[in-house]
Amino acid sequence: MAAELSSSLTPYTKLPRAVSWCAGRRARECLANFFFFAAVPTLLFWVWYFGDGNDHIPAKYHLLDSAVPMCGIWVTIAPIVFRQGELIFEELLSKISTDGEQGGWDVVAAQCCIDKIDRCYQWLASSLAVLIGGGVGYVMYEIRDIAPLVSTSQRIGSAVVLLSVGHVSATGIWGCAKVLLVVRTLTKSADLRWNPFRPAGDDGFQYLFRFAWINAVFFSLSNLTVPALLVVWPRLGLASRVVVGGFIVLMSVGGLGLFSLTTWWLNSLSRGMQDRALGDLSPHIETLASKVTHLGQLSTDEVLHLRHSLDVALSLQRHMAESHPAPQVRTIFRASTTMLLPIFLLVIQIAVQKWLS
Repeated sequence: MAAELSSSLTPYTKLPRAVSWCAGRRARECLANFFFFAAVPTLLFWVWYFGDGNDHIPAKYHLLDSAVPMCGIWVTIAPIVFRQGELIFEELLSKISTDGEQGGWDVVAAQCCIDKIDRCYQWLASSLAVLIGGGVGYVMYEIRDIAPLVSTSQRIGSAVVLLSVGHVSATGIWGCAKVLLVVRTLTKSADLRWNPFRPAGDDGFQYLFRFAWINAVFFSLSNLTVPALLVVWPRLGLASRVVVGGFIVLMSVGGLGLFSLTTWWLNSLSRGMQDRALGDLSPHIETLASKVTHLGQLSTDEVLHLRHSLDVALSLQRHMAESHPAPQVRTIFRASTTMLLPIFLLVIQIAVQKWLS
């Protein structure tokens, strides 16, 4: 019986599934995810924004009129986005398990890698959540004249929002590390065979490309917060600029970097599969080619048969050399989406600002 790959779930997926009314129904699980993890931070954010937050934005920082609401959108969708990433990961594990060791995957090595990463989640996510929440809180303190927190209730509410965003951001960073390590382990230990004459199916290898792309796009959605960070940048001190600069760089190029690195490994595996298939054909071609020097010893029918066999073998070799196990066109398109998404979100922010002004 084939071994089934499994992974521990974060609270963003585990808790909604624990509710019997939601278990097994994705729409209901998504709704439960919102109520458990996003409803309260979202409510607190918008109560603050439409209360004191929106009234204290100076005219010179008018771009915050649309940039801050974009941050509010991220507060709402971040837990849902991460949950979707976990669902995609579960589908990947299912497909790799279906292919199994007979399909060329080292399931044992993959499971060991997953187990090691999962054991790091609690302490890593907690530590990073405090650091991220504290860093953003310090930035908020420096711009308190623009984003005031005047009452005790507002300060408590901001702490809840910062801890929520900090935890989901920390979980996202841990998730990216998990993606990188799992993909690296799978590609490094795989012993896959490629049949260039079969249509590209929905097997584990093909799904790995989709998995890498979707997770990179999910990560790039964090760029919703970048416009606000860019607007307040001139007001920040050196320490805050270091924090904000790190966030901007990570969110702006993180998605493209994640996709590029995983795709590099997958393409390396693809080239290895292609070289192996060509290598398997080479001895047959060499055997046929060696007979060419002895044509005088062959009958007319044998010469015709040799010519036909050699033409077919060379045609197959050209077809295999021109084909690729990896989805080349889709890979280029997907890479462009992870690069253009941050720009697209910035354009939307500018368009909204013009519409509001």
